[in-house]
Amino acid sequence: MKKILLMAMLLFTAFVGKAETLDGTAFLKSLNGTYIELFSSETCLNPVLSAVWHTEAAKYADEDKADEAVRQLISGCQGTITGKQAVSTYANGKAFKFCCTFLQGVSKITFKGNRISGVDKQGRRLFSHKYHFVEKDSEGNYIYESNDKNNDEFRFFWMRPDSPSETYHIEFRYGSDKEQLIQLMTGKYAYWMASGVREGHEDEYKNSIILFVGENLGAKEL
Repeated sequence: MKKILLMAMLLFTAFVGKAETLDGTAFLKSLNGTYIELFSSETCLNPVLSAVWHTEAAKYADEDKADEAVRQLISGCQGTITGKQAVSTYANGKAFKFCCTFLQGVSKITFKGNRISGVDKQGRRLFSHKYHFVEKDSEGNYIYESNDKNNDEFRFFWMRPDSPSETYHIEFRYGSDKEQLIQLMTGKYAYWMASGVREGHEDEYKNSIILFVGENLGAKEL
């Protein structure tokens, strides 16, 4: 059995499924909905979905190794450090993990037309702005800027070309510095990739697991 490489980068390389290419305005509208964290006890890490993880992993690993394969996959997406601290920590070859949570105290993020808003765990609004499409980066990711040009950590949104209709989940980053948002493993937002799924859509939780396991383990010899 080859050792499973803990590369949470696969979230935004292999874990893209059939992502569709749309113009910037149409893509933002395709995200309509309220999102919570993809890897949480309410969504993909809910114990009721443990059997889904096991069944999918067992398609690519021996039955007795499936659960360990799942643990390693999930672990690679549960980093707790980002930015300069993460760059420093992982500089000496230590196996890295990506942080896939929402930052800045955000618990839920809602996309509605060209408006993006977020609330904390108590439901208090943290931000709410209308956004316009700025450009795509060299990898085809979408970049948006608030119409308000607010100078805080919600001024820019950087979005992977994922949508609930295509890949069941979304991946994104937000911040005050557009150039640093593009840098995945350096800079202010290093090793952070927020991952969300629409609240209350249990079918999308399950399909996200199937997609994630298949894309990450399907090409490996286990």
